[in-house]
Amino acid sequence: MRRVMSWCAACALIALALGLTAAHVTPGPGSGAFMLAAPGGVQAAAYAPSLPEGPVAVNTADADELDTLPGVGEVIAQRIIEEREQNGPFYYPEDLMNVKGIGEKTLEKLLPHIRLP
Repeated sequence: MRRVMSWCAACALIALALGLTAAHVTPGPGSGAFMLAAPGGVQAAAYAPSLPEGPVAVNTADADELDTLPGVGEVIAQRIIEEREQNGPFYYPEDLMNVKGIGEKTLEKLLPHIRLP
């Protein structure tokens, strides 16, 4: 949730700097958007990135589920799957740092969004 709120705050500041008015709307669970209105009534929507609905089970999640995690894209999602297939399940969150591309900072972002069954 923190990532979406930070992005929205940044979007609002940019909108205000450009002389636009911004109103926060939430089109669906896990996603946020701003409706930006320029003088004269022109409107555009800017969407914030979605975060997973609940904790993602990294030992059973598929690539699409893993891709919803902050700091994880298609490549790292595939690496997580390969790591658990080759070396078994992750027992501790720190085990994720065995995946190339996941360091301490990425792990910190992941912790509130993952679970290890």
